[in-house]
Amino acid sequence: MRKKSIDKNEIVARVVVIRNGRILLCRHKGKLYFFLPGGEVEFGELAKTAAIREMREETEGIFHPKRVIGAAENIYGTRGNRRHEVNVIYEGTLTGSGMSVESHIEFVWVPLLKFKTASFMPKTIKKALLAWFKNKKPFWEEENNL
Repeated sequence: MRKKSIDKNEIVARVVVIRNGRILLCRHKGKLYFFLPGGEVEFGELAKTAAIREMREETEGIFHPKRVIGAAENIYGTRGNRRHEVNVIYEGTLTGSGMSVESHIEFVWVPLLKFKTASFMPKTIKKALLAWFKNKKPFWEEENNL
């Protein structure tokens, strides 16, 4: 019997932390592509609060948000399931090393000069960040990959 697909809407708080010319990126262990750190906003939780909570849970560090730098809507499928996520992206600082305390993910400080060639998902956020590094203008991006 075929497994029924699951459709899910998500609000995700993501963070951009740049330290000493490097950006903090995350990836699932065993995967080659990176994504911005952060996680799902819980019902009734503000996105900024979720960004702080996720970084505390994942790194035991304290994220200090400065401002929202943009948002990105991404619709995609994975393993027969469909996701529609809206990412709220904060710039800020992180106290602590930025090392993962979770077994399934790892954090890597990637030199900004290498970010352009790094494997990163979703591509719309990468494109928006590359522009933001240059112009510091807030962005809204959207992509439907179904």
